[in-house]
Parts: sequence; C-alpha cells; structure tokens
Amino acid sequence: MPSTVSHRAAAPSPAPGVTRLGDPEVNFYLLEAPDGLVLVDGGLPGHLPQLQSHLEGAGRSLGDVRAVLLTHAHPDHTGVAAAARQAGADVWVHERDAAALAGGARTANRQAKPERSLLPYLIRRPAALRTIAYIARMGGFTSSRVTDPRTMDGDLRLTDVPGRPRVVMLPGHTPGSVGYYFPDRGLLFTGDALVTYDGITGYHGPAVVSRAFTHDSRAALASLTTLDTINAGLLLPGHGEPFAARPPTPQPRHAAQACADHLATSHGKRKGINCRRKAEEGAKRPSERPSGAADTADGDPLAATTCARPAGSSATRSAGSGRVSRGGAWSRAVRPARSCRPGGAPRQGQGPAPGCGPARRAGPPGPCRR
Repeated sequence: MPSTVSHRAAAPSPAPGVTRLGDPEVNFYLLEAPDGLVLVDGGLPGHLPQLQSHLEGAGRSLGDVRAVLLTHAHPDHTGVAAAARQAGADVWVHERDAAALAGGARTANRQAKPERSLLPYLIRRPAALRTIAYIARMGGFTSSRVTDPRTMDGDLRLTDVPGRPRVVMLPGHTPGSVGYYFPDRGLLFTGDALVTYDGITGYHGPAVVSRAFTHDSRAALASLTTLDTINAGLLLPGHGEPFAARPPTPQPRHAAQACADHLATSHGKRKGINCRRKAEEGAKRPSERPSGAADTADGDPLAATTCARPAGSSATRSAGSGRVSRGGAWSRAVRPARSCRPGGAPRQGQGPAPGCGPARRAGPPGPCRR
C-alpha cells in the first residue's frame, strides 16, 4: 500500500547480516542466514514496497524469505506478513495471538484489550494524533489477515527457521508477546515488550509501552526480568533505536543531583535536599541503591532519572494500580508509566513525580510520561 510518508531510505545495519526496515515510527528487521532470509515482524502494510525494493536491490525477491517471526499480532507488526505468506514464507506467532492475526486489525484490539483508553493520552499530548494518522495512512487499520500461521507455546528453539532462533516468552503487551533470541549472533528482538520510543507519549529511552496499547502492564513489567536471563549483546525493539542489552548502572551522585534539582524547582528546596540525602545514602549501600535511571537514546542515564520511588526500594510500582512487581536489572532500570490527569496533575494518592504538573511543561517528559 503506497504511503505519502517517506520511508527510511537506508538505515545503518545494527549488526552484520541484519537490515533495519520501516521508518522512525516502526521497525522490522530482515536477517540473512546461510539457509535463507528471515523477517522479524512485518511493519505496516505500507512498508511492503520498501521491503520489495530492498530485496530487488540485493538480487532477491519476496519468495526468498523463508519465515516471518511475529513478536505479536498488532497491525503495526504484521503488515507484510500476508504478502510473505502468499510468496511461500512460514508465518510464526504465539498461539495466544493467532486469533488476532487471523481476524485482522480490528480483532487484534478486541483480543488484547488495552488497560486504558487512548483518549486521555491524546488530551495530554495532541501530537500523538500524528502517530495514529500515520498508522492509518500506512494501512494499519485495514491490514490483511493470515489464517494459517505456524504457532508456538512456550520457550522453544525453532530448528526449521534460518538461524535457529529461540522463542522467549514476554507476555503483557499482548497475551502472546514473544521475543526472538539468535544466540549465535547475540541478538534479541524484543518487539513491543521493551521499546526505546513510544509514539503515543513521545518518550525516548527503554520503556514499556503506554497502557493505551498494553493489555496487562503488570505482566509486561514482570516479563522484563526474563531479559536478565538472556546473554544477548544487542536488543532490537519494535519501536526506537537498538541498544546494548545490559541497562547502565546509574551514577548515584548524578542521579541524586538530577532528583534534587527537580524537587528544588518544583516542590521546594528542603525536599530537594532531602531527596539528595536519601539518594546518597542509598549509594553507600549498593544492595539498596535507588535504581531510578532509565537509559535514553543517546546513552544518558540521567534524562529519565526519577526519585518518585523511595530510596532503597527494589520494587517497581505499576502505573496507578498499587501493584508491585519485583525483578532484576531491567525491571529496576525501566520506569513504568505513572498516571496523570490531563494537564499534568498526579492522580489522588500519588506523590509528586518528575514530569507531572507545571514541571512537565518546563522540561522533557520524565517517568510520569503516560
């Protein structure tokens, strides 16, 4: 399906034998292996000309793609899957997302109903309408169906797929969200289980997707602990830039300074001093050190630093739910969404956090970004 939006002409290869396709909003990947080509996800229907053009330039065709590995069945990840299936490729999806893939774009939303309405996000950030309009122009609401996919259930090795990837269960974004780990290359494709860009919130940096497009945020946060068990060198998300697999360890002094600066500006100098003292005290006890820094696209761990959580806590609180998820390095480094009323005020019962209230308008979005 043609689009008025220009495609990414030639993105730098994130790893040998891997081509990143799509555009600044959506990623999908083409892998070259000795025994054939593999697509990880399928972008939007409007990305098909881009894929065909790339294959032709390499002396290949769509018929050379042996498998399409879908991380989940949302329409911004399944766009070229039907065309590849017609050309002879096997389309793989978890069995819990198979019905959404067979039913098309409208069914996908019913099969994995999001936790929150999209409307409050659009009120808080009208620019998100551009993302929705873009998906529509690229055929995201009329994508083709795949009624005969190959399905899997649980972690297993796909021995008949080029590269022999391992399926990694990462439920939460959808019931059947998975990642694909290629151990020989040290590559882990995370889909939307972990992204570095959210087009609805505008946030850049490792994060879980906003609740407007997440089926179960508690499960999504719990799935981050799975990433700690995988010895991958590079993570390749469905949205945003690829990044090194291990989250950076926050520098306590800098994190304390960022936290103090925010509170001194927004909530008074005394609170800022107290925040700094708590963070510095946590730095003296590594096992209890506050882990409020999230990675960003340029590698700066301070841009999304938060002191919304008490120093010394190892728990991650899900947005506005009161539920707590404990886990490893990723669940401590990636900040979940906290819920703000339109206009930036925090919901009742939640303390002030960076990105809420007047401070949100004065600087870049913080962890209260959804």
